[in-house]
Amino acid sequence: MCAQLIGAAEGQLCRMANQTFGCRVVQKFIPLAAALGLHDLVCDDLREGIGELMADRNGNHVVQRCVDTEDPVLSVCPVLTVFFSSSL
Repeated sequence: MCAQLIGAAEGQLCRMANQTFGCRVVQKFIPLAAALGLHDLVCDDLREGIGELMADRNGNHVVQRCVDTEDPVLSVCPVLTVFFSSSL
């Protein structure tokens, strides 16, 4: 059931992360996706708008949750790696 919810949100995570209540949903998806082994799906989705997420007051919470997560893939955060490598 949880994997279906995450799959249904695929392609919408950046848009949701910029919304007041949507950012809370995406923040809940991050540890859930890590536990289900779906962290790549979340990272790929967030990678699209990382610059906008970092600048947005709601999206910034989602980026912070990626950094704070226990999952090594998300804590290293390929999303942030892509952002910093493109800004150099």
